[in-house]
Amino acid sequence: MRRVLVILALCVGVVACSGGKRGSVAENQQTKKDVVEVLYFHGAQSCASCKAIERTTEELLEEYEEAIDQGELIYSKLDLIDNEERAEKYGVAWSSLLVIAYDNEGSEQVTDLTDHAYTDVMTDSERLKTRLRATINNYLTE
Repeated sequence: MRRVLVILALCVGVVACSGGKRGSVAENQQTKKDVVEVLYFHGAQSCASCKAIERTTEELLEEYEEAIDQGELIYSKLDLIDNEERAEKYGVAWSSLLVIAYDNEGSEQVTDLTDHAYTDVMTDSERLKTRLRATINNYLTE
């Protein structure tokens, strides 16, 4: 958990130091062959399910420390209000869990795990981890 927080702080620092340049992860990662982003949108208030999805996602991402360190995997936790434009791009209106694969040409492949996350997290969080892990691994090995 501590590693995820450090990585999140580093991501915030990179964004803050970008000199106001805006762009998608794909635009900012053009030199990378493939980048996978786990994207969690949240609202100002979080219910028990939302908190459990966030916690379960962050627990799973601890397995991917090397991929995160190498810039192959990015975890972004975004407030819906502060990131309205990006939320609209993906059709997100409430807390959502997406996995997005970007290639070096800027195209995206999006997997929306939101429905599975809400179905699984309160009854079988390991099932959510399994689904999320399989999606990430699929994208990382493509």
